[in-house]
Amino acid sequence: MPRFKIEPAEEMTGPGCACCGGDGGARGFVYEGETPLAVYFAEAGGMSSKPVVLIGAVIGKWEGETKKEDRVCLAFACSKNEGKFEKEPTIPYLLAYPEFTMLGEKVQPEVAAAHEEFARAGEIVDAIIDQDPRFYHLRPDDAPRRSRFVADAPSAES
Repeated sequence: MPRFKIEPAEEMTGPGCACCGGDGGARGFVYEGETPLAVYFAEAGGMSSKPVVLIGAVIGKWEGETKKEDRVCLAFACSKNEGKFEKEPTIPYLLAYPEFTMLGEKVQPEVAAAHEEFARAGEIVDAIIDQDPRFYHLRPDDAPRRSRFVADAPSAES
């Protein structure tokens, strides 16, 4: 049983390009057991020669009277280069989701690896890619991907 349960938000839009006018992005929720742990947001980034998906997680307490200071924002630039998955900390800001940085304290990429939530944030991003069908294209294995529409092939009887 996975450590984290990923619950994609109802809209199933994939990560688009906010600056190019594409479909804005994706978001969802993360639970550890039955406890709310994080929200996540994602959008396309990078350049056409090296596209990436920016995935940001806001991790911390969500129940009761919690404040922004009770949570942290960590973001990762995720890509698949020559079949190998790559994940690097990046600036915690997403154009399609300005609320991302309003929900927690930003952790800058140059200090991210030293942050107490860094390892857990990396595990959360891995779980998002593993469980949210909008990110299957980033998986390092040949796991099943979301079905695409395919025109019916002519049958042998035609």
